[in-house]
Amino acid sequence: MIKSKIKMKKFTFLCLAVLFANISFVFSQNTLSEKQIRSIYHNYGWED
Repeated sequence: MIKSKIKMKKFTFLCLAVLFANISFVFSQNTLSEKQIRSIYHNYGWED
């Protein structure tokens, strides 16, 4: 039960992180370069 709760928290955090990354990308598209965005995704272990 405890393990599934931790997994659920991690999953929820990941969803929020993805959502936040998408929102940040939309608002800062003009200032962030593609290389910076890719490095951010790479730091989180995501591939485009």
